[in-house]
Amino acid sequence: MDDLGKRFYEEGIRKGVHFSFKAVNSNAKAGGVRVATSQSRSLPYISMSTLISEELDFPLDYIANINKSATVFKHMEQVLYPVTVEEGKKPEKVVELSNEIKEVIKSEHSDASKLTFIKDDRIDPRLRQISIPNGNNDYVNLVPLPSSVFMRFIVDQYKIWMANKEEQSKKEKKQFRKVIRYYMGFGGANPQNAGRYLRNLQRGFVFDAPTEDPTVRHALSIHYKGIKLGLPADQMKTLRDLREKNRINGVVGLHKRNSEDFIVRAILFSVLARGRDAKNILKENIDALPKQQLVDDGLDSRITGLINHELRNMVWYDEFSALLAQKIAGYRFYENGKATDFAIPLSDVADISKTIKEALLK
Repeated sequence: MDDLGKRFYEEGIRKGVHFSFKAVNSNAKAGGVRVATSQSRSLPYISMSTLISEELDFPLDYIANINKSATVFKHMEQVLYPVTVEEGKKPEKVVELSNEIKEVIKSEHSDASKLTFIKDDRIDPRLRQISIPNGNNDYVNLVPLPSSVFMRFIVDQYKIWMANKEEQSKKEKKQFRKVIRYYMGFGGANPQNAGRYLRNLQRGFVFDAPTEDPTVRHALSIHYKGIKLGLPADQMKTLRDLREKNRINGVVGLHKRNSEDFIVRAILFSVLARGRDAKNILKENIDALPKQQLVDDGLDSRITGLINHELRNMVWYDEFSALLAQKIAGYRFYENGKATDFAIPLSDVADISKTIKEALLK
């Protein structure tokens, strides 16, 4: 048998990552980031987290070629991904591994892929940082990291595409336009010291930016983020002025409620119209939406029901009524360069919620 000791596989794979610091600078301190399967996201673009949500599997890579890491991950690839041959390399000799070691590799890789791993959480000065304003007069520092294992997936897809294109070209006797590729010296003189799959980063792809369709973009934004309730400013001002007038004139009880309820219902109908408009936009662009589904499963159920009335039930009526009532009570007016809050007592918020629910059920 050509395998190493069990300990080497356990310790090596547990430290495996998807994004390596050394991919940025081979002289950087060894470390990286691993994306757990629990961090998968259903979004309309290609990334590690979105492809994981499609149940695609990505191998881990070592953070530095120490303690027989290169051999450990070579054996790991042989066990888990025996068909893949890394671009620019000849097929490697298959080593004979014991069944015990094969099971250790499978188990450790499966367990490691379920857990987020960051090594090390201190930023090496050799890594680039981008400071992004966070909207609170402060900044968030981001460290862009390439992923050699993600690029490995892209390269594999490119090979499949190229093979199909070449076959099609032979049949149609037409030349096809190849994708432009670049070369960059990721990993320095010895890429294998920085990661098993680092050579995949050396020859990337160059594409033109896609033409943006504002309508589709708007539909995707609604699909994932929903819509804001968008309380109409003129009707909110009318409600505020009416409440103040009733207070000054001493109007209470049923007369007070009837006059104010009329405005509350008008605000509700305006919000419901926004929901209908959003649904129409989604239906018009249904082919561009993931799974041709109007809204994402992770969207707030109160907003989901606002957009798609078919999903409303008694729980939704209660929760949405409470939400809209709270939004009305917490509304902020901006006049003459000043901001003032709509101070409404809690007892009145409950009455507004009741009025909204009654109007919805009619």
